[in-house]
Order: sequence, then C-alpha cells, then structure tokens
Amino acid sequence: MKKSIIAIISILLVAGSSTVCQAARKKAAKKVVYSTSMHCKACANKVQDNIAFEKGVQDLNIDMEKNTITVEFNPAKTDTAKLAGAIRKLGYKAKVIEYKDIK
Repeated sequence: MKKSIIAIISILLVAGSSTVCQAARKKAAKKVVYSTSMHCKACANKVQDNIAFEKGVQDLNIDMEKNTITVEFNPAKTDTAKLAGAIRKLGYKAKVIEYKDIK
C-alpha cells in the first residue's frame, strides 16, 4: 500500500512539473519578423516546407503582400541568426524588421 501511494505521488509530481515546464516554455517564446525576397507562391511554399521544421520553431506565418516571414520560436533551441541562416540557405534574403517577447 505504501509503495502504491509513493508511486501515485511521484506520478502527480512529474505531471505537475511537466505542466509548469510547458507554461515556462510558452512564456519564454520570441517572435521575429523577417523582410524577405520571396516573390511567388512557390517561394512561400518552399519556406513553409522547410523553416516550419527548424528546431525550436513553434509557429510560422508568411505574408506575400508584405514579403515577410513571421516566426515564433523557443529561444532555448534557436535564435534569429540561425533562423535567418536557414532562410538564406533556401536562397532568400532575411532581414530582421521586428523582434519581441511573446506574452
């Protein structure tokens, strides 16, 4: 009986700490907007298909009218320079025009 109670308490503690960690990760998220040289839907698809899977990327939005890429990311896993490098590797310019914490 004593072992069962200890096991249940351990499970609850681990589950609770996981929720706290998820909240901390969400709170620590950053948002960066890049001005880019994309010019067509194929360019946007290429960026979407590749940058969305970069380590640390949580959300990705592409605005073809403004030629911008907005990325929400976990700063513990990546940074603006790495993301810009990944965009440049695809053949597009990537200049930071906005950078902020997400609340």
